[in-house]
Amino acid sequence: MRHGFDHMHAESELVGSLDDVEFVCSIDLSYHDDLRRVQRNLNECPHSGRNPCVPLVAVAQMFANPRSAPSRFRH
Repeated sequence: MRHGFDHMHAESELVGSLDDVEFVCSIDLSYHDDLRRVQRNLNECPHSGRNPCVPLVAVAQMFANPRSAPSRFRH
């Protein structure tokens, strides 16, 4: 039954993260209605438990260190 607990824990973490995002977005939207600006601000919002914790930094690192694409011929 441990697997069910892990799934429920992961789901509750996801719901908590989505609640945080909703809160941040609602505050941002109370100041302006430009969704591009809200998205940009959200990309700069740190996420706990991640390394790096800021999504914008994670994307920059991902593109700075590209991995080779998997071979279509390998199974």
